[in-house]
Amino acid sequence: MSTIREFYIEKEKRELINTIGSAKYVNEDQKQTMIGILNDDWASDRKDAADKTSDPHVMQAKKAERKRKQDAEHRDEVRKKKEKNVSG
Repeated sequence: MSTIREFYIEKEKRELINTIGSAKYVNEDQKQTMIGILNDDWASDRKDAADKTSDPHVMQAKKAERKRKQDAEHRDEVRKKKEKNVSG
């Protein structure tokens, strides 16, 4: 493993393979098909997704969205407290 990201991708892949392997209501052919898909395409897809989220513009946009949500939640809490104080 050359990077921490690759290590965690492989770790997540192993965990999914173990989960598939222990599934009760999936037959062996279905399990092998799912594991085959993970082995073929999954790691590269996860790496591509990780690369997209490491883009500074994407990260900044996500941070701004989280901040907007926190602000909205705070406004809602303040409004509810005011309404409770007025009615109570």
